[in-house]
Amino acid sequence: FREKELLNSINDYQSRQRRFGKTGAQIL
Repeated sequence: FREKELLNSINDYQSRQRRFGKTGAQIL
């Protein structure tokens, strides 16, 4: 697992959290 892919997934997750707010936590 590459670090860049991991960072991209984290950035994507954080951007989704900002977009959907607390509803993003419900997905987990």
